[in-house]
Amino acid sequence: MNRKSDKVKRPKDGKITRVLIVARISTDKQDPRSLEDQEAYCRKEVKDQYEGQISFEVIQSVGSGEHLDRKELDELKDAIESGKIDVVITEDLGRICRRNRALDFCELCEDEGTRLIAINDRVDTNEAAWRDAAMMATWHHERSNRDTSERIKRSLSNRFDLGQLMESMIFGYVVPDGATNDSQVYKDSTAEPIIIELFRRLEEGANYSEIADWLNQHNVPLGPYCKAKRWSCGIVSRFVHNRLLKGERVRNRLYAKRHNKSGRHRAVKAPAEMLRIRKCTHLAYFEPAYYDHVIAMLDARNAKYRREKPGKPDERTGVARSRTAWPGQHIRCGVCGRQMYWTKCGDRKAMICSGAQNYQCWNSLILAAQVCIAKVNECVLRELRLIPDFDRLLTDAVAQILKTAPEDRLLRRKELERQLKAAQGELDNIVEAVAKGFTGPTFLERAQSLQTQIDELNYQIGLTEKAPNENLAVPTQDEVVALLEEIFSQTLADDQDAIRLLRRLIPRMYLLPYRCCDDKGVECRVHLTINLSPLLGVADGLPGVDQIVTRELIVDAFDPPQKVKYLEAVITQRSLGLTERQIAAAIGITQPAVQHTLKLARRMRELGTSEPYFPLLEVPTVGKSKFRRHLHVRFKFEPLDGFPMI
Repeated sequence: MNRKSDKVKRPKDGKITRVLIVARISTDKQDPRSLEDQEAYCRKEVKDQYEGQISFEVIQSVGSGEHLDRKELDELKDAIESGKIDVVITEDLGRICRRNRALDFCELCEDEGTRLIAINDRVDTNEAAWRDAAMMATWHHERSNRDTSERIKRSLSNRFDLGQLMESMIFGYVVPDGATNDSQVYKDSTAEPIIIELFRRLEEGANYSEIADWLNQHNVPLGPYCKAKRWSCGIVSRFVHNRLLKGERVRNRLYAKRHNKSGRHRAVKAPAEMLRIRKCTHLAYFEPAYYDHVIAMLDARNAKYRREKPGKPDERTGVARSRTAWPGQHIRCGVCGRQMYWTKCGDRKAMICSGAQNYQCWNSLILAAQVCIAKVNECVLRELRLIPDFDRLLTDAVAQILKTAPEDRLLRRKELERQLKAAQGELDNIVEAVAKGFTGPTFLERAQSLQTQIDELNYQIGLTEKAPNENLAVPTQDEVVALLEEIFSQTLADDQDAIRLLRRLIPRMYLLPYRCCDDKGVECRVHLTINLSPLLGVADGLPGVDQIVTRELIVDAFDPPQKVKYLEAVITQRSLGLTERQIAAAIGITQPAVQHTLKLARRMRELGTSEPYFPLLEVPTVGKSKFRRHLHVRFKFEPLDGFPMI
């Protein structure tokens, strides 16, 4: 590698050579001093090649080089694309990232006029043949990783077969200090009656939740490697399915498969030929035949709850949780503030509060999702059509914004420039201190934070220079309605782009239980905020526009009963002096339905309300109620801050 060669270019600003050092270790189990060693190594290399004033920045990270979604990698890319970095230097390309992405990063540096040096790999983008060295280095790092992985797997598999591999233990076993293999482990005599009773209860029909409650009531400890503090349904299921209870150690039930886009490894089911089993009869609590009988019975009993059915694969396999049908990952419970989760109610898709599932919320109402979606769509479109003078009001508001825009932009620009001057001054002081030899993580972290702030301020100042479009075409009320109808139809077809847009259009969506004032019937209502700004091409939060395009709505997520549906019509007919029979004939309903409606009207007059439903803010303790979650021994109401919302 050249030393102070003529290929060393002048700094981009003509004054200070800005150098970015990349240091990384793979895990927090490695010596953190290695990061400082890498930094010192790179500093020495730079000082051997460059003269004059040099400013150093350092990006340190702890994580696998195969992980391509690390935030430090994004920060590094942003720093290069800012055009301010003269040199990126690292010990080897693997410290930046691995595989072909390392080569892509080298090309990014070349495009931005930034020199990249990987000292040990002898890669220098100032050299004509740098691609050959970079390709060989990335290939070498990939091959080395693969060979190391295979060597570790081979060694561990052999030790497992020989019984020399000490693996984690579950509840019911004692591991003596200094134990190195399973032959030194023995069963816990105090746990044996508990485990035998556990299986007896399961065989007699108890479910996992009942077993968890029983274990918690008797303060039975969890396994030494369990992070949870209490037994749960899932923990009990995993415990009883552990084949160690029948004297079998299992390895390679799962294996790590790399997801090439992110570089991270995911646990997937291993092929049958990879499974390895070793007998540990001295650790068995049950005879294999009895254990297999109980497990087969439990699996058959719980088969109906699985998404994966025989001959029908799980439709959610490989699908991200965020990629869900509307309104999943968006609507929340108005009682505790937690998300509503998809579930099954018979053959229908429905939603339930996740807090209720975990016994942290009493609102166990099941939301009929399809009915809710149809009602929300209908209500939003109806509300939009009812906005008086929508076209004129919106046009006048936009015109007022354009009229005052120059003055507003000038005031905002002055404020941004003031903030930029203060941030730049502080950064210059840090650079000057570093140039004089003052170093430390606090200096570097603050410098990186200031640089990010300066970049954002420059971007915002650039936006103030762009005058608003004076020919902005504001859509009419009919056009907005048509756009919403199209979005709603795409949402039903599971179009993720439409779902993301709908989440912006409806930023707040909460479900609350409402009870009829005659103490009969509890139903779901959805409180939502609709903001049409994303459809109109104008920013939200602007005075004049915000009050037009933002609405707070309450939507009935149910089909109202006859006594509510025909309430107004029955009251009107009754005021004309008609009998119950005549009212029933005029409206087209039965006479008992008219009687129930009039009874509801009398109750509303007694309460002095014009609304048949009122929100339930606490679990009802009198009369018939659908709510039973709060009666469970595990229940503990733990709402998030600000809830219940009314």
